[in-house]
Amino acid sequence: MRRLSVLAEWTSACNLRCNICPITQPDMRPDGHMSLELWSRILNCCKREGHFVDWAHLFGEPLAWVHFFGGMKLWRESGLSKEGRISTNGHLLTDDRIECISETGVNCVRICIDTLRPEVYKRLRGSSNHEALLLKVDRFLSRAANIKCQIQFLRSQENIDEDPKDFFKRFSGHKNLSVFVSECLSIGGDHSLSTHTNPNPDPRQCVKVGYEHCVITHDGQIGL
Repeated sequence: MRRLSVLAEWTSACNLRCNICPITQPDMRPDGHMSLELWSRILNCCKREGHFVDWAHLFGEPLAWVHFFGGMKLWRESGLSKEGRISTNGHLLTDDRIECISETGVNCVRICIDTLRPEVYKRLRGSSNHEALLLKVDRFLSRAANIKCQIQFLRSQENIDEDPKDFFKRFSGHKNLSVFVSECLSIGGDHSLSTHTNPNPDPRQCVKVGYEHCVITHDGQIGL
């Protein structure tokens, strides 16, 4: 049996309401949070059957999960966190969460900054806290230096002339930093296939090839 790469949706709740995200659509599911019991069952099953949790994300903001600290502890104790990845908008990267992520030892954290231009960020993400977000990323990079960090750059018509190299310049000096490039054709539209940009490219950091993927939503629905 091939190893399953599991995408576990800790929560469908989010602290932002982005124009580019389908979570804002009226037909989306109500906000909800995965129980610690279900998360524990997922980890136990993965460990028993030789699978792994690749991403703690589907929709929603993983750092907004009401069981974040307890769930991270279970992940670390399972021995599976070293293969795991988290995608976040970064606004909830408080000092205690940064410390927890560093101690859990996940493989990678993707932070969706999208742009270095505050006016573009506000149009994309509906938030004016762009500079505060960049400072939180700085703090994460310095305090969780043991964790690989992917910065998501979202290229759209709003910032077509921005370059991934600008992100390396802004966050220079961090050896575990890479830039993940995604494209959005229009606000409210879906993303195109993403590519990975790095001075030393490693395609395995984008998609873990050779595995079948399984999605488990916060309420226990399963999709392959």
